[in-house]
Amino acid sequence: PEDLWFHVDGHSSAHVYLRLPKEQSLEDVPHEIIVECAQLTKLNSIAGCKLNNVKIVYCMWTNLRKSADMATGQIGYHDRSACRYITIERRVNEIVNRLNKSKVEKHNNPAELYELRK
Repeated sequence: PEDLWFHVDGHSSAHVYLRLPKEQSLEDVPHEIIVECAQLTKLNSIAGCKLNNVKIVYCMWTNLRKSADMATGQIGYHDRSACRYITIERRVNEIVNRLNKSKVEKHNNPAELYELRK
């Protein structure tokens, strides 16, 4: 429940997750961190990385809904009103270069991690 999820709205992109400390909510995340995650999301989208004014959707991972009839990578939402949006006008190289230097990729299933953290 502590993961905040980011995706380019309307385009294919990587799913970027921000692990929040326990008991922290979306409202506790500083705007600068939201912008940094959104920049990474834009960068890791084949279409989004080439566009300006890219809309990024983000919400808590627990708001994501996946059903068996959905395509690989496709998700829905339990509550669309719980989603938030930020528009990234352009890539800011200073941000993405700094973040890529400290990048850690983990190919884990968020549902499995949730169970382990209980």
